[in-house]
Amino acid sequence: VDNCYYQLIAKEFEAECDQKEQWYSTLYKSEKVSDEFLQRWRAPPASEIVDPRLFTPLLNKYIADDFTILAGDNDTGSDESKSEDAEGKSLPYVIRETDESKIW
Repeated sequence: VDNCYYQLIAKEFEAECDQKEQWYSTLYKSEKVSDEFLQRWRAPPASEIVDPRLFTPLLNKYIADDFTILAGDNDTGSDESKSEDAEGKSLPYVIRETDESKIW
């Protein structure tokens, strides 16, 4: 653990809050995590029992990890309908249009 952020939210901590958020005037407190806690998080003592509900789930092969967009067989956008902006970036072009919808 080299960098982390955690929140404790409860009315019981309100008296400890020493700062006020500028837009909603929400009270809060910000403090550094002590080196002692960071060390315990990096290498917890064997005597501390780890909660079995805290675990990393197994890899799910059905969740996509490649989000590359590929043109399908029905790609009706011709090169003539494609255009670029002043910086040479491709602009959106209509790939399908019906009476009810238009898809770029």
